[in-house]
Amino acid sequence: MTTENDIIFDHLYEDFKNFMDDADEVVSIKHYMEDNGIAKETMFIIYETYIYELKRKKDIANAK
Repeated sequence: MTTENDIIFDHLYEDFKNFMDDADEVVSIKHYMEDNGIAKETMFIIYETYIYELKRKKDIANAK
């Protein structure tokens, strides 16, 4: 069952992912978190999810 928190997290994650993918310079995670009013624990999970996704994509690309 998808909860309201799941939907909110998905939205925050997609915004972060798009921001990171479009960034042309180093991004301060702390500033991103503060600028977007994201709780530290939530930001940690968002960042961890993003890193995991990048690793997964890299592993898939290397397997080809």
